[in-house]
Amino acid sequence: METAHLFDLVFKKLITSSPRGVIYLINALFNTTFPLDSPVEYLSTEHIGEDLGLRRSDTMIKINNSHTYNLEAQTKKGREMVVRVFEYGFMQARDNQILTKEKIRLAFPMPKIIYLDARGKIPDTVTLELKFPDDSIHEYKVGTFKIHDHAGILENKDINAIQSLMERLVRELYAGYTEMEGVDTMLVTEIKTYAEELEEKIAEREWQNKLDSARSLKAMDVPVDKIVKALGLSLEVVEKL
Repeated sequence: METAHLFDLVFKKLITSSPRGVIYLINALFNTTFPLDSPVEYLSTEHIGEDLGLRRSDTMIKINNSHTYNLEAQTKKGREMVVRVFEYGFMQARDNQILTKEKIRLAFPMPKIIYLDARGKIPDTVTLELKFPDDSIHEYKVGTFKIHDHAGILENKDINAIQSLMERLVRELYAGYTEMEGVDTMLVTEIKTYAEELEEKIAEREWQNKLDSARSLKAMDVPVDKIVKALGLSLEVVEKL
């Protein structure tokens, strides 16, 4: 499984593990002070684009029935990321537009991009300039959080590295809070469990691939001993195929 997809899955697992944990996360990322018992609503992340295709953002969260946040997980620097975040924000605002007698208001969620690998010198804020027909220019700014800056250089992009970095992300974001009451431990346990499930699925897929390869080689009359040596399977397994 590629790193970007794995990071995305683990990140979403972290976000959805505990509403209380989400409050800690939002307070840490956005310097807010929501009470820990604030209601948390996970909004739909699916929207219909202008081409009628389905567009899906990573996470849309509403806190206290009033403040909406868009968190996007990204493995490395990408010039178009801020455009995508703007697009997700626009679709969320459009789907929840506020109608008055003379106006339509689009309220954008507060965005943040969480980067896994920031060796591309990602700034603390990325900016998208919007130029309107009257020549006025407005800036859409998105803050960034770089795990790389807090967890060291990422060298081995595998499940263990992603798991370790996500654990460090939890500790880093929650470092200033003393009333964790086991939330961080619970989240880390969830991450470990999910990583183990992913490892099992990958191992099962690799095993099936080896069996399929062995069957193909046997069909080509390749000697059994050579198949055993090439694929690392036992003689008993190959003979039963």
